[in-house]
Amino acid sequence: MKAHNSKPLFVALSVFAVAAVGTIHQASAQTLNCNQGLEFGTFMACAAPGTATLSPTGSLSTTGCLAAIGSSIPGTCILTGIAGTSVITVAGPGNIVNGGNNIAIDNFLLQVSGSSVASPSIVVTAPSVPALVFNVGARLNISAGQTGGNYSGTYTVTTNYP
Repeated sequence: MKAHNSKPLFVALSVFAVAAVGTIHQASAQTLNCNQGLEFGTFMACAAPGTATLSPTGSLSTTGCLAAIGSSIPGTCILTGIAGTSVITVAGPGNIVNGGNNIAIDNFLLQVSGSSVASPSIVVTAPSVPALVFNVGARLNISAGQTGGNYSGTYTVTTNYP
């Protein structure tokens, strides 16, 4: 009988670069604070490819023979000082890395806390919301036989306002 030595694939995507882009509207300025990065958690990889999708609400789903071990946490951001209309978008690097190894990441989604709608952008109009809390989710595309390790990268949340 042949023994298999499976090693877990540790995957963590954390924010260490967040950009807030815009101009000042009268005496008001926006502040964007993303204090929680995406944390996909740990996976047991296998010989087949799979995906791990972390929704902005925090639910994690996998495809293929990929198995999630432990917990995952969506990204969280708070936008304050909203004046007029603001458009919030999220974009990723395309890959998270561990040394010379990559995992493709895509399908970034934003979701306002308490809302049932997730999309790549959010439009907010003041004065209906003085502060906005929203979460970020994304999908990992894990290759067959992916090398184990701690993967990380950045994504950018941008707000444009008049």
